Amino acid sequence: MNKISIILIGIVLLAVVLTSCAPEREYNLLLEEKETLNKEIIELKLTIKTYREIRYNLEEKIVELENQIADQDTSISEELKLYQDTYGMVYSGIQPPYRGLSSPILLVNKESSKNPTWAQLLEFLEKDKTEEGLYGFYGVCGDFAQELHNNSESNGLKAAFVVTHLYEEDPHAFNAFKTTDKGLVFVDCTGEPITPTNFEEWCLEQEFPHLFVKDRVVFLVKEKELGAVSLRSNLQLDYSSYLDMKLEQDLYSKEAERHNSEVERYSNEVERMVYIQGSSAYRKITEWNKTLEAKEEELYTILSQLNTVWPSLGVVKEIEIYW
Repeated sequence: MNKISIILIGIVLLAVVLTSCAPEREYNLLLEEKETLNKEIIELKLTIKTYREIRYNLEEKIVELENQIADQDTSISEELKLYQDTYGMVYSGIQPPYRGLSSPILLVNKESSKNPTWAQLLEFLEKDKTEEGLYGFYGVCGDFAQELHNNSESNGLKAAFVVTHLYEEDPHAFNAFKTTDKGLVFVDCTGEPITPTNFEEWCLEQEFPHLFVKDRVVFLVKEKELGAVSLRSNLQLDYSSYLDMKLEQDLYSKEAERHNSEVERYSNEVERMVYIQGSSAYRKITEWNKTLEAKEEELYTILSQLNTVWPSLGVVKEIEIYW
């Protein structure tokens, strides 16, 4: 056998060997691919499970949020109805369709104005002199409310113009402030008509100036009388407190009236009698005088703590608030 034959036989044998090894390699490669795919499938299943859990949790969260939104919508609707039942219609960015004494009401709002604290409101009202204008000469209630609104906005305090419709009286205008610590506060700075001041009233004002403050807090609830009390820093702002202050003033007035009648009776008794010192009549009249002096001191103490409740203008029918 020559060399060429031997080489050919070797090539044939090599081809046969190589041909027989190819399926085995492919099989091994396929096994590796299968193993890799199995791992990927396991990972995908884990991922799907994780996403399903996330989806389930999200669906639960969505249901929870939807319930919360529904509850909030109900609560907001109830609060809005309560607000409207209590304070009537609320408007923003429009002018009130009312006139003052000689011109239409014109509110000037400032974008930079903010809701004040109670202390900031008190400080502003103390400096503001809107209430010193004479009613009828300077204007009517709408003019005073317009001036206070525009003054407060110019000083950085957000304010509203309020109109109340009363059952048996003309509408009345004043202002509202949404304080950050005491909530919605109504303020009336309408001036008074010019009236002669008697000497006794002047003396009383010198001793008890808080009783003559013209700025007043308004107590406003639909279907109830419109209340107003002279402004003081320690005022309680709920309507029940207004009723308590009104009762206290009524009780004081009745007590003061009884005392004045007793003083008049004492004066008449002293004028028509002559008393001998040491006599029983003298001792009696002296004790009577001491009793009257003690009562007067008691009434002065009450007066120093009393809040001035202004006469009500009537029962509130409807309310409009313009921010």
